Amino acid sequence: MYAVTVDGLVPSGELGVTLPHEHLYCDLRLYCSPNDSADLPMESIPMDRLRDAPLDFRANLDMRDEALVTEEMRAFKGFGGGAIVELSTVGLAPDHAALRRVSRAAGVHVIAGTGYYTGQTHSDELKRMSVAAIAEGMVREIVEGDSATGIRAGIIGEIGTSAPLQASELAVLRAAARAQLLTNCPINIHFAPGLAEVFTVLDVLAAEGLPAFDRVVVSHADDVLDVELHERVMARGAVIEYDTFGNESYPSPWGKPMPTDEERVLAIADLIRHGFLGQILVSHDVCMRSLWLRFGGKGYVNLLDQVAVLFERAGITTTELRRLFIDNPARLLGFVA
Repeated sequence: MYAVTVDGLVPSGELGVTLPHEHLYCDLRLYCSPNDSADLPMESIPMDRLRDAPLDFRANLDMRDEALVTEEMRAFKGFGGGAIVELSTVGLAPDHAALRRVSRAAGVHVIAGTGYYTGQTHSDELKRMSVAAIAEGMVREIVEGDSATGIRAGIIGEIGTSAPLQASELAVLRAAARAQLLTNCPINIHFAPGLAEVFTVLDVLAAEGLPAFDRVVVSHADDVLDVELHERVMARGAVIEYDTFGNESYPSPWGKPMPTDEERVLAIADLIRHGFLGQILVSHDVCMRSLWLRFGGKGYVNLLDQVAVLFERAGITTTELRRLFIDNPARLLGFVA
């Protein structure tokens, strides 16, 4: 089976080490917290403030810098990385042409998403669209490519959800299910903290006719570590994604401390012991400049660098690590015969 990258079809078994949930070129300035320092340039932001309040600075939330992201991607390649799934959907300023350029410059495969982020970013036009029309647009981007460049999407998502679910989010979810039924393309879904509404979301997808959830990724499971909940989700057949590795130093937006990378690894080890190895993905969700190596973050290399010793300490074998980093993403991303 082939994966659909921004530079064409690639045998999914040749993607290599894959990060299934990242952002390379996106704009999150909508989420900037109002404050007197919001417009400081990156070089003027005190490092301690950047660590403690990353959402306070617009410059930090705008990742649209091809030279810098290429540098960060090359670091990932230097650690043996092969592919990155870029999940900036409509609402986060996706740019497939830019993704193709940085993919070629860094020598890293990039898979782009199609769809829409959370309801907060939905336009009035989208809110007026029918489910059928939304699905038609997703299918077109998967099969033919976007209208501006012809670059095809290789994943549906990340599809945004909130708590409670908004009407337009429900429409997009239903459209995503229909698009998967027509293309077999995987779906990645963004959830509010604690996987809020996760079972409602799965029920919505099932109601649209999805016969199984083995090509549905439940993102951000590790912002609140609840292994029992995660096992219930995986018992429904979905893939769980621990995708905030490296995000352990700054406060979470809901007032609780982020788990440490060691806690994430130990939770994964529990899930593996309980038989769920084939339903786990790992990534970083780098979505702001302060998470890049250039600005003191851990970049796209953390899982292959600092976390490697934690996996070993937790007793996770090299064979199991291959499943997490290579085989599980390849199975998910290969959908074109």
